[in-house]
Amino acid sequence: MQFALYIETLPPEIAALPWLAVMATWFGTGLVEPFQGFLAALSIVPLLWLTTVRGRRTVPLAVFVPVAALAVISGGVWFSLTGVADDGRIVIDEVAGMFVAALGGWKSLRWTLVIVPIYSFIDRIKPWPLSQVELFRKADVGVLLDDCAAGLAVALAVLLIRAALRRAGS
Repeated sequence: MQFALYIETLPPEIAALPWLAVMATWFGTGLVEPFQGFLAALSIVPLLWLTTVRGRRTVPLAVFVPVAALAVISGGVWFSLTGVADDGRIVIDEVAGMFVAALGGWKSLRWTLVIVPIYSFIDRIKPWPLSQVELFRKADVGVLLDDCAAGLAVALAVLLIRAALRRAGS
């Protein structure tokens, strides 16, 4: 189906700004219910592979910063136009959070692939204390913070698991 048909399902003030619809929904993955966040996370696996498995340590940060900036900008514009702080169709913040989570899979495509469903699950259920970060979702940056906090929790958990497995194997 063409992306233009999906754009027509958006509020008119958002559909009038195609760049916003494309960025905020991460090229339309946010319009495919009910797996918006998972599809957005899955869609960046090739980019994660290039940045975390094949790249240098500075590359993920160089990609994360513009994605995070776009998340703040597009989330803020979306909110100012619609009054909805964290519309479920906005998934660029999940993409930024996935970049943070992928640091736990550093230099391993296998671990990076394992992180995608774990991050999507944790991001969806937001267990305590991650649920407390959602209290800041009223602002532009707050929409991004809860996803990055979930990504950080997943990255740390995976790094601990990897270290434990290495220790058990040696």
